[in-house]
Amino acid sequence: MNFSKSDLSTLTLALTFFLGILMILLGINRGFDTSDEGLYSLLLNPHQANSAGIYNYDLFFKVLYSLFGIEFGIVGSRVIRLISYLIGGFALALFWKNIHADKKIDLNVWLVSVLGVFSGYAFLPPSLSYNSISVVIVCLWLYLITKETPSFWVNIGIGFLLALLFYVKITTCGLLGLLTVLIISYRRSLSPIVIISLLFPFLFLESLFYLTLHEAGIFRVLEGYQMMINREDYQWVLLVKHNLVGVFWILVASIPFFITARAGNKFRWYLLVLSIIFELWVIQKTMITNEWSHGILIVTFSIIAFLIGSKKDWNWKPSKTLFFIILMILPFVLHFGSNVYFLRLGIHYWVFGVLGIFFLIEKKPTSQKIKFVYSFSILSLILIANGIWLGPFEQLHLLNNTVEWEYRKGKKILLSQEMVAVLEDMKEKIRAVPNEEIISVYRNPGWMVLLDLTSPKNPGIWDQDQLNTYFPYFPEGFDYIIYFPYQELPGDAMSQFQVQKYSLPQGEVNLLWRR
Repeated sequence: MNFSKSDLSTLTLALTFFLGILMILLGINRGFDTSDEGLYSLLLNPHQANSAGIYNYDLFFKVLYSLFGIEFGIVGSRVIRLISYLIGGFALALFWKNIHADKKIDLNVWLVSVLGVFSGYAFLPPSLSYNSISVVIVCLWLYLITKETPSFWVNIGIGFLLALLFYVKITTCGLLGLLTVLIISYRRSLSPIVIISLLFPFLFLESLFYLTLHEAGIFRVLEGYQMMINREDYQWVLLVKHNLVGVFWILVASIPFFITARAGNKFRWYLLVLSIIFELWVIQKTMITNEWSHGILIVTFSIIAFLIGSKKDWNWKPSKTLFFIILMILPFVLHFGSNVYFLRLGIHYWVFGVLGIFFLIEKKPTSQKIKFVYSFSILSLILIANGIWLGPFEQLHLLNNTVEWEYRKGKKILLSQEMVAVLEDMKEKIRAVPNEEIISVYRNPGWMVLLDLTSPKNPGIWDQDQLNTYFPYFPEGFDYIIYFPYQELPGDAMSQFQVQKYSLPQGEVNLLWRR
């Protein structure tokens, strides 16, 4: 992607990158989301149980603690995510280098890739999560799978990435594993030694976990299967529907732009105006929450459709065509298995659409490429600023978080005055309560993190089905409950407890204790 006629585009990307990094670093010790981020933080806590876990990457952090005594807090988790995103962006630059047989990494591609990956900060909290890890794994996978002459160790590396994805998001692991087999079979033979090298890392990791922790991912998956089928939001039909809804709206918004590009010059401008109006309607129609980042995703796929329609000849080499198609389907592969609608979560995968556009505009005039770079830079900066500072997930803006709270010895975070007041009152009422006698339901495990507690059996109870599965005799055995009224508590649980209600700008939370 040659921008030799103007160094200004590179300077713009570099400035955007540094501003993005600055915004992330300045907010790295501020704010905390008690829902999803609470779950992420407990998964990194080596003392947290994860019976029948859906996400099992906590095993890696338990091994680190068992062998080296290393454990991470909230800020540490956010630092790991930032570093992993930088690695993911670098891997995508290497992927581009492999596809185009370049002699060195293109600086513009690296900057675009990193900023594209940073778009993941636009939705959900900034801590390390299964969504952020899976994106980085796929970035590394793209680099390794496109090596022209892969060695045994490259196949081992691919196997390790697939194994890691098994613990992070098993549904994506299955689809990416299938893609891996198909690509290797297409580009070269799938020999027994290749199959062994792909499977060996998983067997090694399972053995390591079992010998070190007396746990293994496969046992957890088997144990958790029954629990999963009892949860309404994880039914296979619903998970497939979430993906298909995303595919449907992307196609509905994009096809008019493809048709516009194929039309003659006489009608093109009229069709373009109609397509834009229709796309704005689609964006408004699919805005199920106050989040708007899905609009950027829809526009990106529409641009891709227009560029494909405008292409007069397709003279790419087969490998480039193959991996362009893979870039287009990777967002849906990564999303599969999520109980969140694709258009909400899809901004995490925006980078693959952005790279798809750069594939298509390689031969365009430099002036057009520079205009796209400027547009991309502005959008990426807006996404980072909004996701980190202006509209952080389930919180007020970060400037509201100015009061220091020590949630664990030596580990601190800046929170709002209102939140700290609630925590101080909770801590006074709870005092020295054993972990086994307190639980947090529903969708609010972050209170356990901030009170230096762990959740019994599982890092987060999200709904009543999950609560009934893990604790069929609830509330028996619990003296304290931190309760968010997403759903009612089973039976007459509320009548057995005294209740203290706390009203916060981000929602209500209740502390219940035995009468």
